[in-house]
Amino acid sequence: MRFIALADTMDYKSKKKMDIVHKLLFHGDAIRADAPANPAEWGGDAKSHSIGDDLSHPLLLIQSGLYIPPIFNPSVALVIRQELYERLRDFPGLVFADAKPKKLINLWKPIGDFSFYESRDPVIRRNKRRPDMLLDWMPNDPSLFAKFPKCYELVAYTVSRYRGEEPHTVRVNFVMNNDRETEVEFTCPNSIIDTYPVLWSSVFFLRQDLFDLIEDFIDYDFFAVRSIDL
Repeated sequence: MRFIALADTMDYKSKKKMDIVHKLLFHGDAIRADAPANPAEWGGDAKSHSIGDDLSHPLLLIQSGLYIPPIFNPSVALVIRQELYERLRDFPGLVFADAKPKKLINLWKPIGDFSFYESRDPVIRRNKRRPDMLLDWMPNDPSLFAKFPKCYELVAYTVSRYRGEEPHTVRVNFVMNNDRETEVEFTCPNSIIDTYPVLWSSVFFLRQDLFDLIEDFIDYDFFAVRSIDL
């Protein structure tokens, strides 16, 4: 069965187009509303839902409030806007969770714009040596919440949670063509592959017919994709 591996990325090699600032403003970060006070206790599970979790608690988003992409990848979650949800809501096997803003910052830089580093804003000037932490040190802007669009988390099945025994198992190893060159070791029973159209194992795996419905909404400057037969 054909799946599309999907991961966040940036043009880190040339740095002519973007850097970590653009990537963080596009994808943002996320935390589950029911995560413990010390999210590290849950590891990656604190930053996204998986099939089988209690979905009554929303995913909370930390990101730019000036531009919300149709589909984005905050931390280890995959989030879509309302217009994509309407297209996908009846797709067999898909599971959604609410995604709501927790912190919105008043900053956006399009690709190729590096004026962030020359900003006269006192907060940016004081912290610009830590651009990787800008979602932490930039202040929340409550005025942006009213215009924030309705968003949903596309809930994946986390392959590592499988605890059964099944003789028919798919094993695939590959290196993702993203900026981190993520090494993926994918081992999954056929029954899981046949049941769930979205899987998570270091990167997202979207079944081809699902990916076809969202492909036109994906910004390939910020996502890496690779076709995989499972």
